[in-house]
Order: sequence, then C-alpha cells, then structure tokens
Amino acid sequence: MRQVRVLASQIGESVDGNREVRIYGTHNYHLAHFSQILGKLFTIRLNIFQQKFLMKFINNFLNQLPPIMFYAVGGVLVIQGHLSMGALVAALTAYKDLVAPWKSFWRTTSSIRMPRFATNRFWKTLIHRILFSRYRLSKTNRRASTATSA
Repeated sequence: MRQVRVLASQIGESVDGNREVRIYGTHNYHLAHFSQILGKLFTIRLNIFQQKFLMKFINNFLNQLPPIMFYAVGGVLVIQGHLSMGALVAALTAYKDLVAPWKSFWRTTSSIRMPRFATNRFWKTLIHRILFSRYRLSKTNRRASTATSA
C-alpha cells in the first residue's frame, strides 16, 4: 500500500511539473523510475498471490488427508482381518459428519470475538474523548477566568 501511495504521489508531481519534464528532457528518467516502482508493485502482488495459493493448497491437502489415511490404513486392516468393512465405513461417515459442527463452532467463536474487540475499541475511544473534552474545557475555563480577572 505504501508503494502505491509513493507511485501516486510521484505521478502527481510529474503531472504538475509536466512542463519542466518536457523542457529539460527528463521524461526517459521519469519513465524508468515509474517502471521500477511498477516492477516492485508487481513483485509484491506476485508474492501475495503465491502465498495465498500456497495456503489454499495446504488447506485443501490437510482437508483431504484424513479420508485418504482412513482408506489406506483401514483398507490394510480390513485385508489383514483386524477390522471389519462396516467399522471402516462407520469411521468414514463419522468423520464426514464431524466437519460441519467444527466449522459452525469456529464461525460462532470468530463472530463473538469481533464485536467484543469493536466494543472495547468503542469504549476506549469514548472515554478518551470525554477526558480530552474535559481537559480542553478546563483549559478554556482557565483562560476565560484569567481574562476576566485581569
């Protein structure tokens, strides 16, 4: 975001000084400078893009790993005779039914945390404004009392 602001301010300066840029022939310098900043912005966006899709990949991989492990380990146990096919199907069904309550739980806890943070911020701002306004009023009252007494 900082880089975007820098680019915007420099474009504004170049537009304001367009006449000087043409007179002194520094347009190639300005174009090279803008290209450098745009390259930095592209690199930042590319890094964000790569991190975003790496996180998506890891999330999808971890979501798909337990059923694969159930099939692999459970299949070996069924073949060896240590586990029945019904028990393996029951475990897979229980796992699939377990995901929805966890998602609901995380949504609920995240929705509870956010208003609490906003409420704390509201009260801190309100108290600060009240204290600041009292300080400002007491300061103006002192000035008024010194002006009337003089």
